[in-house]
Amino acid sequence: MRFIFSLATLLLAALLAHSAMAQDSGCCPHCGCNNVTKVCRLVPVVTKVPKVEYSCQCGDICVPGHSKCVGTECVTDCDGHTYHQKVYEPCCGKIFETVKPQKTTTTVEKVGYKCVVEYVCGKCGCGTGGDGRAYSYSPAGGSPQPSQPVGPEVSPHWHRSN
Repeated sequence: MRFIFSLATLLLAALLAHSAMAQDSGCCPHCGCNNVTKVCRLVPVVTKVPKVEYSCQCGDICVPGHSKCVGTECVTDCDGHTYHQKVYEPCCGKIFETVKPQKTTTTVEKVGYKCVVEYVCGKCGCGTGGDGRAYSYSPAGGSPQPSQPVGPEVSPHWHRSN
């Protein structure tokens, strides 16, 4: 009994798979004919890519120089002893230029292309691609005319792939 149930399930799955394949290459939704062919269409794809730019930030710094002795002062320590300690005054030294590297990351849009399979009717010329838009295609080598408006960034390019 279990064998018959699993055989029936397998047969049903094969039947559903066959009907799904028949719908993929099936009939035209516009005119109903079975003369549907596959066409490869080139679609532009915009990707955002990080772009790293390096630059330098220049500046000046002043480095302290040797200190000058300007005199002495009388200092008393913890034991009560007094002594003379030299007093120093700092002086400026040299000026140096500094260069700091800086890294800036920006996002740049790059245009690439990918091929999309589209099913086109050989009788009426209508077809839909992977993006869901319908295009008309003349099989005699004419240019494609979109049946819905296509923006300037998406222009269809065609060639026969079979």
